[in-house]
Amino acid sequence: MTSYQIISSAGVEMGVYEAATAAEALDEMARDAGYESQADAAAQVGPFDGTVRELEPGTLCDYDTAEAIRLATREELIASITAARTDGGAGVILVSGRRCYVSAS
Repeated sequence: MTSYQIISSAGVEMGVYEAATAAEALDEMARDAGYESQADAAAQVGPFDGTVRELEPGTLCDYDTAEAIRLATREELIASITAARTDGGAGVILVSGRRCYVSAS
């Protein structure tokens, strides 16, 4: 499975979904919103006009030294993306008591 970040045309992150394809990720988002599928949502409220971005795993890095630690987990990637929205863009997360961030691959 691949992680997909879905962003509305207004720039609002709709979520990160794990799916085999971008279309399946859009279906998951639509189901979360109470629709049967993306096709059902499009029929009721119009087509999705945003962005679906495949998330690469990325590298977990030490925030203070920029040292590459290892490949980031999906959870660390999502946590860093979430933190970036609130901490000015650095995406700092704590991993085993260490301040880290996920760098794009």
